[in-house]
Amino acid sequence: MIKKFILTSLRFIFPIISFLCLLLIVISITTIYIRNNSKFYKIDKNIETLFLGDSHISHAINDDLIRGAKNLAKPAEAYYFTYHKLIFFTKENKNVKNIYLGYSYNSFSQSYDQFINGWFASNIGPSFFFILPLKEQLRTLYWNRRTIKLFCRNLLSVFYDHLNENYKRKTSLYNGFDNYYNESCINQDTIRERINFQYFKKNNTLKTLDSSRFNSFYFKKIIKYCYVNNLNLKLIATPIHIENYKRIPLLFKNLFMKKKELKLIDFTSYINDDCNFSPDGDHVNKIGSFKVTSALK
Repeated sequence: MIKKFILTSLRFIFPIISFLCLLLIVISITTIYIRNNSKFYKIDKNIETLFLGDSHISHAINDDLIRGAKNLAKPAEAYYFTYHKLIFFTKENKNVKNIYLGYSYNSFSQSYDQFINGWFASNIGPSFFFILPLKEQLRTLYWNRRTIKLFCRNLLSVFYDHLNENYKRKTSLYNGFDNYYNESCINQDTIRERINFQYFKKNNTLKTLDSSRFNSFYFKKIIKYCYVNNLNLKLIATPIHIENYKRIPLLFKNLFMKKKELKLIDFTSYINDDCNFSPDGDHVNKIGSFKVTSALK
């Protein structure tokens, strides 16, 4: 009876174990292959300064104007992904000495969680998949288990584009400087939509979102990693239009101020011209980006 039970159990467990082992092998091989064969996973050895962050950095910092700098930012990039990107690009590039990290009022909003393990994770996560260590790759798959078909479909697109070195905004590991607002001005309706998305619960603009423990946790890990590895970390807050700023909930203004003991380059109120911003008042347009980048040089 016991022997029969054991055999039955083995017949059930063996296919599962075999599948998991095969999955681990496939992930490991494809990760090694893509890292070694795509230029997207390498940076010039002369690079000394990295700009990391989300769309604020991607829109604001033109690295072509800063000698020895590389903008590795990508829109909707949470600190979880930034942390692993930081490790990946500094581990083998010992010439990197300076890290400029995007730092905004919404950096600690719970709205960022949906890009890590929420509604938008299946569209965002695949772009970063191949810089993650194996443990985090499996963790990412688990987070996206309910939308695993979509995640895998997007992951295949990422693998194909990265291997063939096809740059596309959706699948890119980083967008770098990518500002498509040549001429634009703020728009009150767009500002309200942006604020509601960043700081308030869906379908309830009277209820403020909580702060993100996830983003806060990895923000601290970034600070620690830079300290341990003697990297000169500076936070950089890009311009925000006053019409956007005055709608930001007090909770997130206070969280922003708490981090000011760190090295912070605060451009929040650096630009006042309505037509130096994109319509949401949360990003600069190309004119604004030139002003911000010039101020850093």
